[in-house]
Amino acid sequence: MNRIARCSLLAAIAGLSGCYATMARLSPQIQGHLLDHGRPVSDAQIFIARGEDTGRCGDTPADAQMANRGVFTLPETQQPEWVYPDPRYASWTLCIAYQGHTYVGYSMAKLDYPPAYLSLSCELSLPQKQQAEHAASIYGFCQRI
Repeated sequence: MNRIARCSLLAAIAGLSGCYATMARLSPQIQGHLLDHGRPVSDAQIFIARGEDTGRCGDTPADAQMANRGVFTLPETQQPEWVYPDPRYASWTLCIAYQGHTYVGYSMAKLDYPPAYLSLSCELSLPQKQQAEHAASIYGFCQRI
């Protein structure tokens, strides 16, 4: 059952007034540096994966950002959401399309909203790996700086 229906049903059954609408952060504002063997990359497309599949990138959307001399900035993404007392599970994936391949640069999943801002250093020559950070599951080759 989706969150809105569940919230409405709970409020109606219990007579609770704890649900309200808000703009929920889906992914943070991200600033990063993209390198390949230590050299800045300029012809890569960077984007946040759409959908619920954490750790998967899919097709590159038309609004993907281009790295400029290895530097990229992505705006925060938001969507309307009903908020209620249960914890929220949030997940998002930063994807990098470069030379015919799409890579998971940074993928985060946790109980809570994503951070408001994130600064990353991404070295394409590093292997993707599982990381742990403050009760969050993180995967990819980008490192938080």
